[in-house]
Amino acid sequence: MQYRAAIFDLDGTLVDTLEDLAISVNEMLESYGFPTHPLDEYRYYLGNGSKKLIERTLPKEKAADEAFVIEAMKRYQAIYEHHRDHTGPFPGIQAMLDALKAKGIPMGVCTNKHQQAADEIIGGMFPAGTFTTVMGDCPGLPIKPDPKK
Repeated sequence: MQYRAAIFDLDGTLVDTLEDLAISVNEMLESYGFPTHPLDEYRYYLGNGSKKLIERTLPKEKAADEAFVIEAMKRYQAIYEHHRDHTGPFPGIQAMLDALKAKGIPMGVCTNKHQQAADEIIGGMFPAGTFTTVMGDCPGLPIKPDPKK
């Protein structure tokens, strides 16, 4: 089979971000005086972007308040910018990417992580030019998978 391109998710596919995401959300929750969650529970909270992560981790009455969710999400994103201590590529990922690149297969990343964080993680963990495109969560574009399709 001849591949023309390879597009990867970021969190949980190329890089292990679980612990830093959990630390960041728990710090956001603590800042409001809310209970935090154990690391293992975050495996069930992830997927569908930052907003869903925040909705799933907030107390129920706060998760139903759209304005509060947006505020909490912004607070979380500001905190997350400073937590990359435990994030890194999964074993074998770089070798796989190198093999694809050697075959001339262009590669991209499509993630629900906000664009700035996606760019910083890709730029800090993979050689320049590994990916031709990095597409993160951007205002006006649907998250993946698009819930309307």
